[in-house]
Parts: sequence; C-alpha cells; structure tokens
Amino acid sequence: MISSEHMDDSEIKIEDSFFAPWGLASEELPMHILWEGKPEKIILNYPEELEILNIYNVEGEQFESPPNGKIEIKSQSLITPGYLNIIFKDSNIYENSVEEKDIEVKFLKDSKTKRELIKKTRIIRPQIRVQNAPDKILLTDEDDPKPIEIDMEYVGFGMAQVAVEAEAEGEFVSQGASFLHDLLESMLETEVHKQDVEKLGEPPEDWKNDSDIEVPQEEIEGIVDEMREVVQNGGLGDEYETDEIEEIAEALEEAEQKSTNDSDIAAVIYRFIETALLSSILNVVDRHPTEGVSLSKPTTKVKTEAKAREIEVIVHLKDNLDNEYDETRISIDIDDRRDKGGVYETEIHTNWENYQVDPDEVFTDE
Repeated sequence: MISSEHMDDSEIKIEDSFFAPWGLASEELPMHILWEGKPEKIILNYPEELEILNIYNVEGEQFESPPNGKIEIKSQSLITPGYLNIIFKDSNIYENSVEEKDIEVKFLKDSKTKRELIKKTRIIRPQIRVQNAPDKILLTDEDDPKPIEIDMEYVGFGMAQVAVEAEAEGEFVSQGASFLHDLLESMLETEVHKQDVEKLGEPPEDWKNDSDIEVPQEEIEGIVDEMREVVQNGGLGDEYETDEIEEIAEALEEAEQKSTNDSDIAAVIYRFIETALLSSILNVVDRHPTEGVSLSKPTTKVKTEAKAREIEVIVHLKDNLDNEYDETRISIDIDDRRDKGGVYETEIHTNWENYQVDPDEVFTDE
C-alpha cells in the first residue's frame, strides 16, 4: 500500500471495490469503492435501466436518480474522503436468463481521467420450458378420461413459485342432445321464469368455495342468446304447447335485453343458468410441487361448455421477490366423440425437471 504522504497528488489508487455480481429484478444492488488520492470529482456512467436508490457518504439532501444514466460527484461533497457507497436496482424483467450491466467509474483531476474502473452486475431470472405435452386427447363414452401428463423444465437461481390453471373451450351439442335443450326443458317443467329470484336462492356456497370456480357474466349472456335462438327456430319441436313456448321466448328476450337489476325475469333466469352451469362444470386443478419449485394454490376459472374442443393449460411463474414473468400457455386439442358431451373432469399432472444454479458460484466480482 502506498501511503498518502508518499503519493503524487495526481495519483489515484483503488484500495477496494465491490458491485453485487447478480440480482433479481427490483433487488437492491450495492456498490462501494475505497481509494487513495485526491480526485476533483468522480463520474459514474451506468445503463439507464438502472436506478440509483441512494448514495452514502455524500453531503446534501435526499438523492434523486438522474434520468440519463450519468452522475458527477465532487470530492468536496464527500463526508469522508476516499469512500463511496451507492445502491442500485433494475426493475425491468428481461427475456434472457442473464442480462449484464456495466458501470464505468472515472476519477478526474484537472479535467483528465486519472483512474478508470469498470464494474459488472447481472440481472437474472428463472425460466420454465415445456419439454413434452400431448397435442390432442380423445374423449369417448366408453372410456374414462386419463390424467393429462405434461413434462416441464425449470432453470433458475433459487426458489420460484408456479401456479397452474386451465381453461376449456367448446361448443354446445345441437338439438335434442344439447345442454341448451336440457336447460329449456327444465325451465318449462319448473316454470322458473315465473318464480321470485329471492325464493330461488343462491347457488350452494360450497360449490364455489371448494373449487374457486367463477361463471363469467358474459358466459351467461351468451347462453341466454343461444337459448332464445333455439326457441325461435323451433328447437323444442312439438313437445310443448304453443303458448308455453311463446311465454318462454318472451322471458328469454326480456332477459337478453334487460339487466338483472332492471328485470326480475332476467335476474331469475341468470340465477337459474348460473346454478346449472356450476353443477356441471369442468374443473381442472394441478398440485405437484418439486424441489426448488413450489406450486401456489391456483384459482381455476373455466368456460363451461357441454362439448369440449380445447384445453389451454396456463403456467404462471414468479420469483421470491414476487416478480411475475410471462405466462407459458399449452394448448391441447380435444377430440370429443361423446354423443351428448357433458361434464369433462380430469387431472393435469406436471412433472418437473429442476436445474438449480447457484449464482455465487457462476458470477464473481471482476
């Protein structure tokens, strides 16, 4: 070590320096520098994506990060000469597993650079990939559905949390075998459109509480519209009297045109359809944790259809700082050869291959 009394006034010697070699998005990235010598000012050039949270050992009011990725510090503003401590962070979430960031530190005297230092950090993120998943599954009246097996790969730095949910899309079976026809028959038999909505009651709470299922309002609106079309197109045939069919057609038309707040008939029909859907819903849930990856409890919200044609499995990923990353979607076609369609219930098994990386072993302070 060169003592300050034997050093040239223009000489700058770096005694120690550190910049956090890695961090997740939004994680604090500390940096410090110790030096011998008397520069007139220190200039830091850094990527604009980095934000300075705080600077220590500098006089003045609370620091605000400049927008241009450059800051100048005069030596006389240092409380203790020869020391600087800065806290950075990067709130961006990048597509790459590792995104490198360089910081350039210059010590100036007489408008000339006397010493220059480059420090590096990396913003890291976990990754998930689909290794294997079925393109299509077959449904028949003879065989029970088998669990859907999906092989996944997790590559990351430490713990991550994964949530898996599924959505189903499909279409109603036409005419006599249709779910629409069943709903219309039930309405006619029970004369539900003539009932008071309060007497009809809410769907059982445990149906929702046990499965976290939600029936979207627009789903019910679409069903009301299709039921009205079935009635208008003679879909009920000669099974019922003309006046009964006209009555139900008028009720459905009112339910379609008015909100549940403006019409008691709309309210009771919507309540009836919601209850029917919840009683025959597709509910797909996955809970298969693996070391280094935890599965959060998913909320499965699905479009309920009488005849399924596609399942979309959605995998959500977040790290231990609650950064959320782009979801991964897996589409699986369904060849539904069942005569009447109806309820389709199965499990989705995700099998995880886990590649854990210790950032401290990979990245070192250079």
